[in-house]
Amino acid sequence: MSEQKIPARSELDPQYTWATTDLYPSDEAWEADIPKVQAAIDGLRACQGTLGQSAQGLLKFLQLEDEFTRVGEPFASYAMYLRDQDTRDSKAQKMSGQMMNLLIQADEATAFATPEILDISDETMERFYQEEPGLEHYRLALTRIRRQKEHTLSPKEEALLASAGKVSQSPSDIYKNLHDADLTFADAVDKDGRKHPVTHGTFIPMMQGSDRVLRKSAFESYYKGFDSFKNTFAAALDGQMKQLQFFADARHYPSALAAALAQQTGLDPQELSGWLETPPDPAMGDYAFPCFRLAKSLRKAPPAIAAELAASLPLPPGIARCEAKGGY
Repeated sequence: MSEQKIPARSELDPQYTWATTDLYPSDEAWEADIPKVQAAIDGLRACQGTLGQSAQGLLKFLQLEDEFTRVGEPFASYAMYLRDQDTRDSKAQKMSGQMMNLLIQADEATAFATPEILDISDETMERFYQEEPGLEHYRLALTRIRRQKEHTLSPKEEALLASAGKVSQSPSDIYKNLHDADLTFADAVDKDGRKHPVTHGTFIPMMQGSDRVLRKSAFESYYKGFDSFKNTFAAALDGQMKQLQFFADARHYPSALAAALAQQTGLDPQELSGWLETPPDPAMGDYAFPCFRLAKSLRKAPPAIAAELAASLPLPPGIARCEAKGGY
């Protein structure tokens, strides 16, 4: 009886692994950038109270946000890739935690921005566009922000919600560590008695194979593993549902689904609610959201918009999964 084994990442040809060195040459180089990220956050915080004073002040803040994104994206990506390489790695978990804390600090530091932008009158905003041509680059983003006026709170309340991000991340963190690090599966056995390691990556290929014995063995192994932690998974899901509903209620959205769609598209939730459709075939799901009317404003093809929404939407209570099918 032969047995297949999954090689450790260190045993793989580098061409089959993430090229994290394209982001940072080493962990030490990543850590050396922490002060740079912190300085970018401090620069954003210093703009508080200036956004409605002049077109130049508003443009400065928006450009600083862009600069923070340029610095922060590779910084965050490196930490996330490092964590995902081996979710059991305590150093990688520490770096991921540092990264998340800095991103939450950035949310707290910029909590004033949306209320200040909403306080600018339509007449003043149009004057700003005339005075500072550079603001035209941000017109779409500013328009989307201003559409969310009734769902935006005071600066202090926005800062409080940003701080709550440290707590609201817990259900997701618990799920990821359980799903990606602690959850293990018994080997599956094929018709010839050979053992095959079962992981999240090998399960689907085995289920798509021609060996019925292997498919049955893999299915039983995989779902027995989940069944062993069903109460923990249920508790994590319950926590996630509660935090999504909390933020939807806090921002006066009619539902967590409406909040998720409005925040991802920048459109009015009342308008979006009329877009939801019921698929003709129950096998296609319970709801369908057509993306065709978003193509003009987002300047993208409907299938591309659908794919982005499916990948980025936080699942609200009662929604098991979100998939893109053509322009839906």
